[in-house]
Amino acid sequence: MKSSMNPEHPANQQVIRYLRRNGRQAALIAAADSIPDPYMEAGSHPEIVERVWNGLGAKFPRDARCLFCGTPALIHPGTGVVLALGLGTRYGLRIPPDCTEAAIRAGAKTFTDWTTGGSMNTREDLGEDWIFGAWLADEVQWCRAAYALYGRED
Repeated sequence: MKSSMNPEHPANQQVIRYLRRNGRQAALIAAADSIPDPYMEAGSHPEIVERVWNGLGAKFPRDARCLFCGTPALIHPGTGVVLALGLGTRYGLRIPPDCTEAAIRAGAKTFTDWTTGGSMNTREDLGEDWIFGAWLADEVQWCRAAYALYGRED
């Protein structure tokens, strides 16, 4: 993917701050194939990369796969808005606000305790429209709705 990620877009500001915390200096944006094996070398479990890129991203009208701040991501190719991220052993999804309650009722979470210590609240760390994915049946629908919502320039 030749990305048009927009670092100035207001929807991306909190995500960039989170991924750049603690002085992390990975390239802001890179092609999915810019490292030899992104399924094993991009800081997320291979099943997470598979879910984000192949399970969810393959359902988008245009290729949205890339590495964003060194992590596997889906970025809307028209507007440059970050839509999904690999987060180690979890993945985060930006979903339309009107889908949030349905997602939580279906089993999506917004908080996790990491096995290595610390915790993460998607709403505080990434933004109000983020949840942790959980291989839920409606995730494809929510992701396509986010693609449409954040893709008006496409």
